[in-house]
Amino acid sequence: MRIQPLSDHGGLLIERTHEVRLTDLDRHQVVEWFTSAGMLLFRGFASDDAEFHNFGRRFATRFLVDPTPTRISQPLAAELQTVTTGNDALNLHFEYGITPFRPDILFLFCSRPADSGGQTIVCDSTRIWERLQRSTQSLLLTKRVKYTLDLEPAIWGAFFGLDPTHPDSTQKLQHMLSGFDGLEYHLHPTTCTLRLEYSALAAGRTKYSAADSFIGTVLPGVYRGVEDACFEDGSALPESIISDITNAMTPVLIEINWNPGEVAMFDNTRWLHGRRSFSDRRRRVLTLSAYSQF
Repeated sequence: MRIQPLSDHGGLLIERTHEVRLTDLDRHQVVEWFTSAGMLLFRGFASDDAEFHNFGRRFATRFLVDPTPTRISQPLAAELQTVTTGNDALNLHFEYGITPFRPDILFLFCSRPADSGGQTIVCDSTRIWERLQRSTQSLLLTKRVKYTLDLEPAIWGAFFGLDPTHPDSTQKLQHMLSGFDGLEYHLHPTTCTLRLEYSALAAGRTKYSAADSFIGTVLPGVYRGVEDACFEDGSALPESIISDITNAMTPVLIEINWNPGEVAMFDNTRWLHGRRSFSDRRRRVLTLSAYSQF
């Protein structure tokens, strides 16, 4: 294999130079690369859906299955899902970063890239933090950011494995949601819509790195129908803060121009991701969201 930096802005490219399957790679070596770089791109392995799924299983204790209609589970396994459907651009974010249920690892697999556009964009949050103004850093270190989302009964029922119509579902839901720092919730008595309000600092340490990092999902243009992030007291994030974060991201952003069969592996506590818009409907990128301990 040929191993080299993916970019001047981080990441590691692992390129196959002889006949070896992705699942043949030494697990301990992959973990070492991953915990150091935080983002790996595997090129030339000619993976398919099954190989991708088996590779992800080697590092997962369990998977998150997104029950929203923006994701489509594949016949092979429920956790093997499409990325967010549609052709629109998506701004940089962490997977499930507006909730306390953020997975540790995000895997992406491209079986067919778009004819034009559709690149995945990624950014190392430790590099973002280094470029932020001190005033922005100070604010993000002291004021929690609040994320608010409303979930229909079918969505929260599927996510938590509950039947919203069952008399015990409310008590079980309360038990599942208790103990999460910064999480408040309200179940509407008539519609059974679940409102989650999650407050957390947008600055801190990532799971596998001791470096200070920007760990929030505050940019607009990511989640459909979700309120923009604000501070815990309800005040809006100043435009100057959003501009500073955007300006810090732009010079260290990396574009992944996909080739068929490529797989990426991200530390979802450190690396943000998004995508460029595209026009054709044949782009096919699948994802696995995993919780893991190593």
